[in-house]
Amino acid sequence: MSITQPLTQTPVQTVDPRIVRTRRLLIDAFVELMGEKPFDEISISEITQRATVNRATFYSHFADKHELADEFIREGFEKAIRAKVTGTEPDVRAYMGQLFRAASEHRRTVHSECRIKAHSLEEMRKFEASTDVEMRAMLRDNIHRWISEHAEAKSISDKANNDMMASMISSALYAAVVHFNVNKQLKDNGTDIESIVDHIARMLD
Repeated sequence: MSITQPLTQTPVQTVDPRIVRTRRLLIDAFVELMGEKPFDEISISEITQRATVNRATFYSHFADKHELADEFIREGFEKAIRAKVTGTEPDVRAYMGQLFRAASEHRRTVHSECRIKAHSLEEMRKFEASTDVEMRAMLRDNIHRWISEHAEAKSISDKANNDMMASMISSALYAAVVHFNVNKQLKDNGTDIESIVDHIARMLD
């Protein structure tokens, strides 16, 4: 599989501004309440009252507050990725390097916020675990999209191989992010990250 092809920007889908605004109100209300009381004590009624929407509107967007919390995590990581990944990266190593930086920065931010806002050690650990799950899934989706766009898979077996490679690479990349964040000797000076990404990218060679 060639990894020297230039990357292409994924087309942005248009979303109804009313949906965006409503989800923004619900997420902001949830974040405010998280700063005031433990997650287990936050009710849907409190979220909807704070967001100035009704319960039916809430359930048209989210199944429950756990799904809302997951969306909050995903939204933050999506912003981090958009800030780092331009779509003009020359090859997969450059692309994965930017994904790595986005994941590393977002994970540090979220875990720092957890330590400030969590009302108990158990709540902090639960939220951090949810963050890890959502970030792993988003890394896999982004890497799978890149592989699918550049591998030109034709057969079912090729597509199954793409799925497997995306899972393997995203797992390795996220494990490296965790190691990078906790290892004080590693620095975001380009060299350390490039070395880490180069080892992972070899899976595609």
